[in-house]
Amino acid sequence: MLEQSQIIFEKDKESVTKLKMYFLLLRAFDGQTNVFNDIVNLLPKFQKIGINTLWLSPPQPQTAAAPPMFALNDHGYWPSDHGKIDSILGGELAFEHLIKEAHRYGIEIAIDAVLNHFGYADEVILNGEKILTSNPNYFVIIPDIQSTYNRHNELNWKIEESLDVENILQYREELSQYPLFDLPTLRKDNSHIRTYLLNSYKKFIDMKITTFRIDAAKHMPAEFLIDFSDQLNNYSLMQWNRPVKFIWEVYICNSHALSKLIQGTLESLNDSSNTFFYDFPMRQEFKRIQDPNYRFEWLVSFIQHREQTQQYLNHLIPLVEDHDDGLPINNPFIARMIYVLTEFYSRNSTFIYHGSEQTGIRTVNRPRINTVNEFGDIALLVDRLGHRLLSYRTCQETQTLFHVIEQDFLISEKQLTNKRSIFLAMNKSSISRTIELSLQDLYGENQITIENILEANDSQAELISSSKILRLTVSPFHFLIIETQPVVQ
Repeated sequence: MLEQSQIIFEKDKESVTKLKMYFLLLRAFDGQTNVFNDIVNLLPKFQKIGINTLWLSPPQPQTAAAPPMFALNDHGYWPSDHGKIDSILGGELAFEHLIKEAHRYGIEIAIDAVLNHFGYADEVILNGEKILTSNPNYFVIIPDIQSTYNRHNELNWKIEESLDVENILQYREELSQYPLFDLPTLRKDNSHIRTYLLNSYKKFIDMKITTFRIDAAKHMPAEFLIDFSDQLNNYSLMQWNRPVKFIWEVYICNSHALSKLIQGTLESLNDSSNTFFYDFPMRQEFKRIQDPNYRFEWLVSFIQHREQTQQYLNHLIPLVEDHDDGLPINNPFIARMIYVLTEFYSRNSTFIYHGSEQTGIRTVNRPRINTVNEFGDIALLVDRLGHRLLSYRTCQETQTLFHVIEQDFLISEKQLTNKRSIFLAMNKSSISRTIELSLQDLYGENQITIENILEANDSQAELISSSKILRLTVSPFHFLIIETQPVVQ
């Protein structure tokens, strides 16, 4: 009989996105010249590793660096003009060509929408007019920067710790009244600013871009973001009869607090079905696996708690590495394990960060690469597992079961109502492990088929048909994923 530590019923009823994203940090390309054309040449490789959406860092022209605090603007999140395409990257015609070519390969282009601020500069271009960043009619001006930092930290802590949705929204609203760091932060109550930002991103809709990541969403007033989202979505429906997908970057690592903020946001939108949020709580928890003392019991507790108590899991986009503080995982074995766990326990597919499609060679922070490895194990692993998980993600009756939970060893299962199951066995110990599970209660007199989905090193699965015993052998620091289902007579 199967030992079932917990049965978790998945409860969300929202639609599931099929985004398979790859994030490209445009200014990580050597030379930064004609980057859009470089990406066009990479499109066949992106298609080969299963990518259907390329998320690009901001394509707008940028301000210079701001030493001594920030010595280099190599990320591209300090725009100097929201309504232009940077000529250094190739210019507007090359950008439009990239979009058209990407669509030929079945790949959508998503871009960052940096609505909160300009980059560090004394003056910027707004609607073709030079505006001083010290102008209080256009920018949030706070005399005491140090007190701003202190209050920022306090409000972030309050958001992470709060259990009440009204308090979370109130703290977030106060946070939005302060500049982000000391960047020239736009006043969202200025009608000229709102019109400028909306028109700037309508231009991207005209280019047939219909997916936007909202940068620093936690730092902007909810009313402004909701109005911006609704208006841009209506414009896209009018132009192309297609809704806009929004991915909000709300940096909250407490799973309960993020769920409450998502609740308050989705209830305010006219159409919430295409609004998503990055799953920072899962990233925070799963990256702890790098600690040799991490116990799988903690992971199980995390999964059980959020699936039993929280809605909106279908609105979470999982991530492992990113351009902010999601530094690359240099241990290739641990990297594979974390990506597999993230993909297995998420409702949506994990996005791949620029340079992390392969685990063999990984550098710290913003690798300067002009190539994409079409044989990258991480990308193919996520793609293959994601394809197989699709039916489990879209079925409301899918159950998540845990059979073996030890400090360094885990066996988990996702089970459909037709008795089709996908098993994950993971071993982060230094010795090989073999576990036998009885499938008799699940399948009864039915014959069973078994298929290896993903296996690493010498890990293997064996079905002893006569007794319906599933024997799983998992090598040190490796995993095994197999699918079982009854034979159709």
